[in-house]
Amino acid sequence: MYWLKRWIIWIYRWRHCRGFGVQSPSDYSFIRYVINEHYPYYAYADILEQLGDIGQLQRKKAELLFRIANWKQAQSVALLTNDEVYSVYIHHGCRKTVIRSHYESHDSFMVISAYAKEDCLDMLNNMRHGSLMVIDDLDNKKARHLWANIIADNKATITFDLYYVGIVLTIDKRYKINYKVNF
Repeated sequence: MYWLKRWIIWIYRWRHCRGFGVQSPSDYSFIRYVINEHYPYYAYADILEQLGDIGQLQRKKAELLFRIANWKQAQSVALLTNDEVYSVYIHHGCRKTVIRSHYESHDSFMVISAYAKEDCLDMLNNMRHGSLMVIDDLDNKKARHLWANIIADNKATITFDLYYVGIVLTIDKRYKINYKVNF
């Protein structure tokens, strides 16, 4: 069933592959070399061997968090989901990152589930320049409503809609833009 749904989503979003139509060089680079990087990283095989069998979708999202952690090189991550797999992938992506299960105002990288709506909106209001928030579980109607509110918020400067996951960047002195990316 996963593969059928994946193909339907891919067909729906085929125009948004690999950063086509993105004018900003930094946004294009993020889409091309972080979100849609298809080459295996150095730790993927080791992590899969350590964790055993995990689902395709969970592995895909966890590998995205690995690449974001590798790109961001954050001092600390607020991981507000109950998924231990994400913690392992983030830690392998950046060994110096301290992973916490609560949010602190100096965190520049946050991962939260869309089911925690109030926490998500509070974190968005407290984000500072250069912060990145990943919102998981966006593939239902209530979560899509939350995502629409986040896109409309002035604090969310650059947003990437990956269907299953949403990424929010706050960068001062940038125009507000939302990208749909075929992930």
